[in-house]
Formats: sequence, C-alpha cells, structure tokens
Amino acid sequence: MKHLLLSLCLVFAVSTGAIATTQNTPTEAQKKSQLAQLRISQLDVLVQVVPMVLRKEQFPAILTALEKIRADDQRTFKVEDDEINKLAKELDDTYDLAVKKGVYPSKDLIAKIGKVTRALGIQRQILSSVHVDDLYKVLVGGPATPDSPVQKGVLDAGQQKAVANSLDHKYFGETAKESEISDEKKIKIFIRYILLDPLCYDILVQLQKIAS
Repeated sequence: MKHLLLSLCLVFAVSTGAIATTQNTPTEAQKKSQLAQLRISQLDVLVQVVPMVLRKEQFPAILTALEKIRADDQRTFKVEDDEINKLAKELDDTYDLAVKKGVYPSKDLIAKIGKVTRALGIQRQILSSVHVDDLYKVLVGGPATPDSPVQKGVLDAGQQKAVANSLDHKYFGETAKESEISDEKKIKIFIRYILLDPLCYDILVQLQKIAS
C-alpha cells in the first residue's frame, strides 16, 4: 500500500497551523475537524502497518524497542527545553523592545538563536539515525558488536519484502529508481517515517490485542 494520504495530511497540517495562529479557543467544528485529521494520520500509519501481518509473538520486541526510543526522545526534549530556556529572558526582553520601541533584534541574539537551533537539529538527526539503526536490527537482525551478539530479526523474509515495497520512496526525498534502492535503505525509510511516527506505538498496541 503506497503512502496515498501523505499529501492530504500535509495540507491539513498547514491549515491546522493557520487556524492555531488565528484563534485560541477552537470551535466545535474545529474540534471535529481536528479529530478527523487525527484519524487520517492514524489511518495513514495503519495502511502501512497492517500489511506487515505481524504475529502476536513479534510485537513484544518491536514495542520494547519503541518504548526505549520514546524514553530517549523524552530525555532529548528535556535537553532541548533547557537549552532554549537559557535564552528565554533575552528573547522576552528583545521582543518587548521590538514591539514597544521598534528596536531591531541584535545580530548577537540572532546568531545565538541560529547556533542553538542548528546544534539541536544536528543532535536530533544523529539520535534519529541511531533509533532507525536500532529498530532495523530488531526487525531484520544485525552482525555482532562489542555490546551484543549476532541479532536475529523478528520479521520473516516475506514481511521484510512487504515493508521494503510498502512506500513510494519519491515522497521521501529519494531520486533514484525504485529498483536501484536497496531493501535495507527502503526498510530504514519505512522505520523512520512509519514505525517512528509518534502515532505508531499506540496503533501497534491495539493491533497486538487482535493478533494471532
């Protein structure tokens, strides 16, 4: 199943952001719309995960890995909050001067903001790549490392092929022909954009209950 709902979700994401910037209290219609948008996002994940046909015994290893990743994310968010909060007073003072006296933000502050956001962005990219690699080993397996023996993946060959062929990779920045992209890279794209989607963990928990 290709990523058919992706463009629609992107449109909704933009429109939701516009609503959020113009109104503080959502109307009932907006609440219903937001719930509908959530359902679309959930279905966008579901149409990729269900064809994996995960068996009951395969869920624990995947969920345990995702729980570790979620814990890592929370620690990362705390570090990011702490770094941004170091600028809070200077940001507040600069904003007040700008709106009350028309004083342009200093080059020094702009440089600080750029330095912090770039550093945090790089840290996120590194952590995301580590998470993708860790989850790949859970799904497919991996060679022995100083920290662990040879790891056997939980997915069988058919499931691995289904995951590799699930997405239309041009939507994820790939310019090479599908036939030129390795299965490993395809599976890692699936991990990054589907299994590491914040909605996926709860969906897997629900699917585990009906798995056989």
